[in-house]
This record gives sequence, structure tokens and C-alpha cells, in this order.
Amino acid sequence: MTQSSLSAAISASLRFLLNESFSAQQARRYIAHASHSETHAQLHMLHQLLCQRPAIPPLPSEIISAIDRVLSHQRDKKILTSAPFLPVRHSIPRTATTSDDSTQARPDVRLKLWKGDITTLTDVTAVVNAANSNLLGCFQPSHKCIDNVLHAAAGPQLRSACNDLMDAQGHAPEAVGKAKVTPGFNLPAEYVVHTVGPSLEPGSTPTAKQKAALAECYTSVLSAVESLPSDDEGRLSVAFCCISTGLFSFPGATAAGIAVSSVIDWLSAHPETRITDVIFNVFTPDDLSYYSDIFQHLEPDPQLPLTPKSPLVPPQNLRRALGWLQEADALLLTAGAGLSAAAGLDYTSPAVFNAHYAPAKALGLRRLYDIIGFSWPTPELQWGFWVRHHNTATSWPESEIYTSLLRLARAFDASPSGQDITARDVFVRTTNADNLFARHAFPKPRLSTPQGSYTYLQCLSKCRRDAYTPFAPIAAALAPHIDPATLALSDPSLIPTCQFCGGEMTLCVRGGSYFNQAPFAAGEEAYAEFLERAEENGQKVVVLELGVGMNTPGVLRWADEELVEGGEGRVKLVRAGLGPSSIVPEELEEAGLAVGVEGGCGEVVEWLVG
Repeated sequence: MTQSSLSAAISASLRFLLNESFSAQQARRYIAHASHSETHAQLHMLHQLLCQRPAIPPLPSEIISAIDRVLSHQRDKKILTSAPFLPVRHSIPRTATTSDDSTQARPDVRLKLWKGDITTLTDVTAVVNAANSNLLGCFQPSHKCIDNVLHAAAGPQLRSACNDLMDAQGHAPEAVGKAKVTPGFNLPAEYVVHTVGPSLEPGSTPTAKQKAALAECYTSVLSAVESLPSDDEGRLSVAFCCISTGLFSFPGATAAGIAVSSVIDWLSAHPETRITDVIFNVFTPDDLSYYSDIFQHLEPDPQLPLTPKSPLVPPQNLRRALGWLQEADALLLTAGAGLSAAAGLDYTSPAVFNAHYAPAKALGLRRLYDIIGFSWPTPELQWGFWVRHHNTATSWPESEIYTSLLRLARAFDASPSGQDITARDVFVRTTNADNLFARHAFPKPRLSTPQGSYTYLQCLSKCRRDAYTPFAPIAAALAPHIDPATLALSDPSLIPTCQFCGGEMTLCVRGGSYFNQAPFAAGEEAYAEFLERAEENGQKVVVLELGVGMNTPGVLRWADEELVEGGEGRVKLVRAGLGPSSIVPEELEEAGLAVGVEGGCGEVVEWLVG
């Protein structure tokens, strides 16, 4: 599909849905707004409209086709995971009855555990949807439930198929513990098996009846999958989500135990099953921990097969990106928070916060992002936290993703040793203030951090251009005076002040007009020189943009696009990340100047470099 047809498909879909949902005047206003919006905003609007739209009246066939074109394009730029190559955690024997009523051994049923986005699982017969009793999907765009995720990726035909199933039973609520099958439509999986799990009051303990109902969900799904066709290689596989553990409030650890035991019991009771693979798909670290503990306590299986091949399936866009890199004369690496998250320093992660900043939870903080704009109760708490954060970020363990990127940068190096990347036109520009590039040996002359760095403090009033100082010696001096139980600085007289005016100091990170850019001016000057050299020498430049979100698009995202737009075909953009972080402007993709790859930064870098 050409990008122009994608643009037309998005436009046609939005126009129809907006005209259907609003008055003529309102629709015209929204259509005009959408026409001037970025591609990611148009797609967001489309998904919201589809989420809230009922199955009746049916969509016109041409609109269904347009929506399918959009969704298939989104699917085809994702890094997929091939189910057959996921590692096996346990196996259950199978037998087959021959014509003379004897039994014959067959390959065991393979049980697998995988943490990832179930909408990216390919080479799998069916995925399981934890549905509600209406079986029509979730109509709340803000909900991050599996029901919403699957319907969004599959498209409106999934809701239509579910509506047909409900029509057949007079739209009576679907019973808990049963299972119904629909096609997968735009999902990589062939089918979706819908089951309704028991719903609990938050914090309550499940009753014996509720536990039995959850177990029935798993066995009903297995029975339903048994009736589906195997693939050409004889595989019949199903991927279970964590049924009832989200909005339905079933305790995760208990649910995991029921899931594994009910599947093992059913497979053991059905030795002639055609099912070859059962995958337990989890999304949260807690669920991964629950299932991992269960598999570790199962009887060891010495016959588990090895899975040497990576399960990742790169999209064509990623292959195209690799070709561009191989042909390029210069590399511009731009990076946002998604790259730090891939290295473990995830600002959205409660687990990271709990591991390194747990005392600050008493202030109502749960994630590092929560400290942005936070009003600290006392300066002592503020400085204690800043010292902890400085020390955490600057001592963060080395990460394979950064060392892999350094290898990629050195591929552009003309020096015989391959160690000095300053010899070639390689440059890094990042909004991350965590200093991870510098800690992984990216040389300072090839690095710009225009949003600042935790490695500096500055005068809050910016009394002088040079009113800034390294944070490391100050943090080292303050650390012994911080209460580990509260993170508060015990002696307020130790709070740093400006050496010039005696005023307050703050982190030298962009957060308002107070930000002092002086420590980072040399990096921006070096960046400008890099661009000038590339233009003067007519170099082919690849901009590899990793994990750049929408918080400050003017710093990297839009700047990268402008480089491509003004590059006269010499500059190409590879944009990788999750969700909007992977979407490139339609006109740049249509011109063959940009590709988007949806996947974790670690997966993208692993494939490009590994």
C-alpha cells in the first residue's frame, strides 16, 4: 500500500465517522482540525471514534476497507514475536489412538511464558480476550484493558462479529466461564477466543465459586481451540492473557496459579488433544513474577527443547532502515525517554521508583515522572531526593542497548583502531538528562544534551551565565547527611547556595525560563557544525530516532523531521518506539525519506546491530 492511499484511507475513515457522530457544523470543524494534525493525532482520533462506535448500524464496506488499510499498515510496521520460537517452560505428554486402538506418542504440548504485547504475537492460532458480559468490547477509550487493546488492533469487524454472536443468543449476557470464537481480522493471530471471567470487588478474596469460574474460563477456551484448524506445520496454539486480573480485580498470584493448574489438568485429561502450544502472556512485571515462580516449582523436565532462534520478526521497515544505515555516510542518533526506559531507567515504572526511591512514596509519589512540577513540602526533602536521584542515575549499570549503539556508531569510524568515533561524522543529541550516553563512552565532543543534565546545579535566578557547578562533589558531601528512612537532608544549613549571589540552586534541567543553557552550549554548537559538514560534503545522513515521545516534540521530533524536509533527499529518518513514538509524517514516508518501526528500543537496536 502506498502512503498516499494510507492518507486517503485515514481521511475517508475520519470523515465518515465524524459526520456520523456529530452535527454537520461540528463535523466540519473536527474534519478541518484533523486535516491539519500530525499523523499520530489523526490515528488517535480514529481509534477513539471506533472504540465508542456501536456495531449497529454496520459500517459501509468501503469504510471497512479503508479502516483495514490503516490497521494493516500499523500492524506491518511492528516488530512481531513468533510464537513457535518462544522458549518452552514446561511440557505435557500427548498420545494418539491408531487404527488398531493402540496409542502412539506424539510431541508434547509445549507451555510457554511470554511478557509482551499480545497484539504483536504472530504464528499463533488464537489469542484470548478477557471480555465483559456484553461481549462487544470496551467502549471507554481511556481504558487500557485487553478488551480495548484487541478490538483496537483487530478493527471494527471484530465488534461486528461479536455482535452476530450476541444476536444469536438474543443479546443475553454472556455467561461467566464460557468461550466463543471469532476471526482475528487485522490481528496477526487467526482467531480470538472471548471468555468472561469472574468479577470481584477490589481487594476482596475470591470465593471457591469464583475460583472455579476462572478455571472454567481456561478449560472452555482450550475446548474451543480444539475445534480450530491447525496450521500447515500441524501447530495448534493459543495465547492466554491474564483473565480477570485487571478491572475485574482477581488477585494476580491466585489467578496465575489457577491458570497454570487448570491448563495442565485439562491437557493431562486430554492426551489426544490436537493443541501443540499454550502460551501464558503477561504484561506487568508482577504477573511475570507470579508465573515464573509457578514454573520454577513445577517438576523439572529434562526433555525441554532448545529455542536458539530469536522470536522477533522484523517488519519490512526495519529491513529498509538497515539498508539506509549501510549506505549512509553519517549517523545522527537522537534519543528520548524511551531509550532510558529500555536500559531500565524507566520514569513511568512504579517498580523502579520502589526500588530506588521508596521513602518518597510517603509524599504520594509513585513514579519518577511524578516529580515533574511537584511541590516539595520542605527544601530538605527536595535536596535529599535530588541527591538520591543524581547518585542513582550516575551509577546506573551499564546497558547492552547503549553498548550496542556505541558499536553502531563505531561502524562509521574511519580510524584503524575502531575506537575513536570522533574521527567520523557521528553525533548524538538527546533530551535525556541521565548522562547514560557519556557513561557508556560516547565522547563529549559528539554529544549534545539541550534539555540539561543531572550532573550540574545552577543558580535558580540565573544571576550570571557561569552560575553553575558540577553536582557530583556536592552530592557526595550531602549523601552522609540524608536520612535513609525519609530521604530528607538532616541539616538545612548544608543546602547549596549560589557561589555568586548566595541565592537558591536547582538542577540544571530545563523546566522553565530559569534554565541556564550555558553548560550545554558547546554541545549544541558541535551539533550545528556536524550538520554544516554533512551539508557541505553532500553526505548521506541517517537520523536514527529512538524513544522520542510527545512531551517536548520541538526539541528532537520536529527538528529531525525538518532535517529530512530540508535535506534534498540526503537525509533519511528512522523513527522507532512505541505508539506515537514510531509514527512518521505521511508525506515523508510517501517520498521514501522516513520509516517508522513500532517496537521496544531494545528490540530495534538488537536487530540493527546484533
